[in-house]
Amino acid sequence: MKNLELTTILNYNHFVINENFKDISQQDSLVSSPSGGKCMNMVLGHIVVTRDALLETLGFEGMCNEKMNKLYAQGAPPVKQREAADKDDLLRMFNESQGKIMKKLPKKDLGGDEEKVKNITGLSFHEAYHAGQLGVLRRIAGKEGALK
Repeated sequence: MKNLELTTILNYNHFVINENFKDISQQDSLVSSPSGGKCMNMVLGHIVVTRDALLETLGFEGMCNEKMNKLYAQGAPPVKQREAADKDDLLRMFNESQGKIMKKLPKKDLGGDEEKVKNITGLSFHEAYHAGQLGVLRRIAGKEGALK
């Protein structure tokens, strides 16, 4: 298997993100800290939008439309309930992207393409950072921690 480290990180991210969304309703996904900040929906939407860069690096077409890109972009204001994408749609998009990535990345030889390796590594770290945030936001939404 090629790219073992990258596929391992992305598989762990995939697991953690899905575990954190178990038993989370759309309303739960929109709860943020009383002091403000992002909600689970915003973080997942941002992960999905960022996954487009990863997909495109591997030669796939992106998944997100202009509205999603704007709503969930880095630095965008917290998503409002009436604008938020359905968290099940976001999770489906994330899971579909995982399938595409895992079909291609383990077979692709990135040995000679340092720029692609740096890009995918950076995007994987970025995603892991946000996967961790989801665990905290899950508790803020009143749910028990998903990972024990």
